Amino acid sequence: MTSPPCISVASGFWQRLKGLMWSRPLPLAQGLWIPRCASVHTLWMRYPLDVVYLDACGAVVKLVPGLQPWRLSWGGSAATQTLEMTAGGIAHCGLALGDRLCLPSKPEQQHAKR
Repeated sequence: MTSPPCISVASGFWQRLKGLMWSRPLPLAQGLWIPRCASVHTLWMRYPLDVVYLDACGAVVKLVPGLQPWRLSWGGSAATQTLEMTAGGIAHCGLALGDRLCLPSKPEQQHAKR
């Protein structure tokens, strides 16, 4: 990983339900972490997303770059949490399978580290 993403947490029901729907694209080095989430949809999205699926320890188990609006994606059986980023965020941050992110323990913004 070349540059760790700055992460915000979707902790409440409405934050998790909304995700990045109806929002403006995030800067490339930012993401929205959705705990207890192994799949996403891009219904009502106006721009493509990069989706990073993580296991319970924060290790990257699947990368989905450029998920277009009005699509569905599943992280697989190992995925327990999701990081949504603006398309290009995976490459910008240099994320790869097996990378481990230190995720925020509280619903506040932090930088993820390896």
